Amino acid sequence: MASGTRSQREGQRRTGGDEAETQLNPWDNIKSANTDMQELLDLCNASTNDEMELMMVDAVMTLKRLETFGLACPLVCQKYCRARALPNFDAGTRIEKSFQLYCPDGKREDTALKLGHDHAEVSPRTADSSNSKVSQFIRLFPTEQQFDGHETGIPYSAWSRKVTYVMRLLNIDGNTAAKALPLILKGSAESFLSASKLGRLRPLLDLLKKEFDAEETRMMRMLELRMKNFSVYQKRGVDIMSAFADLVADMTDTATRVGTVRPQSPRTVRLIRNR
Repeated sequence: MASGTRSQREGQRRTGGDEAETQLNPWDNIKSANTDMQELLDLCNASTNDEMELMMVDAVMTLKRLETFGLACPLVCQKYCRARALPNFDAGTRIEKSFQLYCPDGKREDTALKLGHDHAEVSPRTADSSNSKVSQFIRLFPTEQQFDGHETGIPYSAWSRKVTYVMRLLNIDGNTAAKALPLILKGSAESFLSASKLGRLRPLLDLLKKEFDAEETRMMRMLELRMKNFSVYQKRGVDIMSAFADLVADMTDTATRVGTVRPQSPRTVRLIRNR
């Protein structure tokens, strides 16, 4: 696994980086009809190679967990990892061997926690490893993916969706996630939550949603979406593809904040512009 500080790793290539801006990454087209698998792919798309390898070293992403998603999911993961040129996933290497090379001590995850069960019974083993789970949870929310409540930051809908999925991925309960919540917030959101005396996860998330993602704000964004007009972008004096890319970027960002679509990476917009 590559080394370096987070700031150094953030400057590294996201498995291909921006070296070939006009060429679509081969892993961008790898999708899955399985909801769990697609959510994992979304998480991987937002992660660096180092972060993906760390998920396997920490037994966050394991062959056993992929098999619980569906029979074809391990093969989808193998194809994805090879497309991103991850070490240990070379052609000819069996997928069992690939995961074993990352996690040779045979660590295994607990039975997957059902979504929404904040008060599910926690096994002794899970309780004993809660500190490790919290550390893993936090590491999957680098600075740029922490919610700050600002318009320019990650939308609440995208952030809260990731919180729910990472909880499921790591098999942690609501109480554990609630303790880690302040550590994946920053700015206004962190200050706002620190003043709250609530201790359970769902009320804390509801409080953040009410403060930073109110229904009135969502309605205003919906109205903003309806008023988008391509001719306005054409009048900016840029070529038609750049105007279209600007329109797509603005609409995607607004729709993401409404909570109707998943966020797209800025790289996707640059690819449109360069075509």
